[in-house]
Amino acid sequence: MQGHELDKAHLIKARGDVAWYLAEAAIALDIPLEAFFQGNLDKLRQRFSNGFDVGASVNCKEGDP
Repeated sequence: MQGHELDKAHLIKARGDVAWYLAEAAIALDIPLEAFFQGNLDKLRQRFSNGFDVGASVNCKEGDP
């Protein structure tokens, strides 16, 4: 999405890998997995304070997380 075609077959195959990487990163950083998710939500709310915008997604400003 976000202005790009969604490859559903690839996403289905990769979802377990993504979950594993996130869990391992949380363990390595000694933070709750929920903190990863909350941090991402906070970042997206700041970046897209007026709702999602394809242009803002494709053309992130320098220094944006």
